[in-house]
Amino acid sequence: MDKWIGIQEFVTAAKYGSFTSAAEYLGTTKSNISKKITHLETRLGVTLLHRSNRRLVLTSAGEVYFEHSTKLLKTLEQNDQLVIETQEHLSGPIVVSLPPGIGESLLMEPICKFQQLHPDVTFVTNVSIQCIDLVEQPFDLAFRLSPTIDPNLIARPLRRAPYRLCASPQFIKTHSPKEIQDITRLSCLAYSDQLSPKNAVWSFKNPQNQQVLQLEINACIYSDSVTTLVQACHRHAGILYCSDFFVAKHIAEASLVSLFEEWISNENQLWLVYPDRKSVKRRVRAFIDFVLESGIL
Repeated sequence: MDKWIGIQEFVTAAKYGSFTSAAEYLGTTKSNISKKITHLETRLGVTLLHRSNRRLVLTSAGEVYFEHSTKLLKTLEQNDQLVIETQEHLSGPIVVSLPPGIGESLLMEPICKFQQLHPDVTFVTNVSIQCIDLVEQPFDLAFRLSPTIDPNLIARPLRRAPYRLCASPQFIKTHSPKEIQDITRLSCLAYSDQLSPKNAVWSFKNPQNQQVLQLEINACIYSDSVTTLVQACHRHAGILYCSDFFVAKHIAEASLVSLFEEWISNENQLWLVYPDRKSVKRRVRAFIDFVLESGIL
């Protein structure tokens, strides 16, 4: 079995560009990574990696070996998974990427209910505004809020949600907006992931006469976190325009009030997405089926 020594270490070091990163990923030491790759090169009689202080670089032989070794390791992983999945009992981790805001609230319901049904399944969740690369990163699936999805992923549509204009009862009492154009003279709360944001423009459509409005608003608070904007809205800071996913509960509880509902706004689509892999882990497939069939989302 000496032929297997160093292959995983080589592939990981080549992928991440350094022995240090490979050691962190594999949970071992830098010297152990170096030793095993040197053993592999000695056995093959070729240099696979050019070492430098800045970054590891594949040789021409290394490029060929990396390509085939990567495929080999994926096949081994699939073989291991097939053996594991012959067991009826569900166990093991499910790594999930969640969008901020609804990740901590709405999406916890199906995750917690599934985990209670299968106590030996563990969830590892990552809440991030970044669109995680599910092919390159070790994630099993993701929930995404987006009108479109990467065609390289398998995408299962869940709920749709319109955007809502809303404000706190106190803000409405103080400022008394009578028509939708009034929001241009009032303080608003706007999403932006820029440190120097441009003036936000909110778009609306009247379903009766198809009139389209594009209103440039006066934002007093910008944030790349909708949850932060919802909190500001509760504190009477201004009018918020965001997906119903974030404010439906607050509107139902009357802590926020929906404004000008006669105007149709943008819609957001919630998706469950996962890589187009030949073999989806059985526990992951079971969770996907649970989400789709439970009607929670």
